[in-house]
Amino acid sequence: MAATLVACSGVDRGGSRDDILESMRNQGLDGDVECVGHVLDGYSDDDLQTIDEQLGEPASTDPQTQQFLAALVACTSPTTIPTTDTTVAATTPP
Repeated sequence: MAATLVACSGVDRGGSRDDILESMRNQGLDGDVECVGHVLDGYSDDDLQTIDEQLGEPASTDPQTQQFLAALVACTSPTTIPTTDTTVAATTPP
């Protein structure tokens, strides 16, 4: 769930939230706006800058970054994708 948390002028929490939610949608997940905002609010600007740097590293194992990502995952649910297949599997009652 890669998203940019830090812009040139510092941490843009609203923009970061929107980027994270878009990244979630691109991965087939629905993100809860309030939950993501709450996760971001739990970190200082310095913490978010450090996390942003760690997210740029391949396979970061930084505990704070892992905790941040786990909190974001808790804000998601699978996206319901409408399907045109209306076939219902037939079942035989016992």
